[in-house]
Amino acid sequence: MKIKTPAKTDFKGFTLIEVMVSMLLVAIGLLGMMSFQLQGLRNNLHTEAFTQAVVLAQDMAERMRSNRGGWEDGSYDNITANESSSGCFSGCEFKQIADTDAVEWAQHIADVLPGKGNASIDSDSAFGSVTKNTTASLQYWNIEVTWYEKSTVDGQHQAKSYVLTVTR
Repeated sequence: MKIKTPAKTDFKGFTLIEVMVSMLLVAIGLLGMMSFQLQGLRNNLHTEAFTQAVVLAQDMAERMRSNRGGWEDGSYDNITANESSSGCFSGCEFKQIADTDAVEWAQHIADVLPGKGNASIDSDSAFGSVTKNTTASLQYWNIEVTWYEKSTVDGQHQAKSYVLTVTR
């Protein structure tokens, strides 16, 4: 008695379904990698803006320290970075130096940090301020730099701030 063996078929290569499944898996993997790359770019932009804000706040602190007379006479007590300059560049009084510092600082902030995207409206630009605070035993100044970043959730611009506190 003879035992029947199934017909020998030599399959070579892949079927169309196998190829499509492997292409689907590769596509899903590439989409995942693209998502990670996009998130990394967003984080990089956020970090760059934050670093610039830190540098700009320290810049104003150094301007205040270098104009000690203006700092002591209150020229830096409550400034916003939108003030107009006195146009004084040599032989200036302490207040004039402080005004020039405020204008130059405002320009640096607007040039470096992102706003809401509408540069023609002042409230849409990044900005800075210096405010003096006093407690019973201490005077300190808060140097605040504010900029705008687009939210990844709803696409709206959100204000971000960095505050540097300086004492004398």
